[in-house]
Amino acid sequence: MGELILGHPLFPGESGVDQLVEIIKILGTPTKEQIRSINPNYNEFKFPSIKAHSWSKLFKDKASPEEIDLISKILVYEPNKRYTALQIIAHPCFNELRDEKTTLQGGGPLPDLFNFTKGYIKQKNLLLLQI
Repeated sequence: MGELILGHPLFPGESGVDQLVEIIKILGTPTKEQIRSINPNYNEFKFPSIKAHSWSKLFKDKASPEEIDLISKILVYEPNKRYTALQIIAHPCFNELRDEKTTLQGGGPLPDLFNFTKGYIKQKNLLLLQI
């Protein structure tokens, strides 16, 4: 999503190490706890100390506040804190797609997509817990 907005890769790395450095440049240096949540077996904590970059500064005027909010909830180190697919499609960033007044560029109606509101997700999550 971020790459579509910017028109270029967010984390342009030539190798795995380069990729990690690019991620750290944006998200900041992960804490020991964040690293353990990603990989509990990793014990070498030798990363440069870099402060997280502001998503607003990164996207400047190219992204809406809702898009920036969504990206900030997807691109986090801790897997258990990342938005799930259901949380992503229920995010206000996609409210326009749930609006019956929204049409295609030619004026035609949107195809049936989804209406995954927070209430719907809560209901589905409860059903999943019962299985």
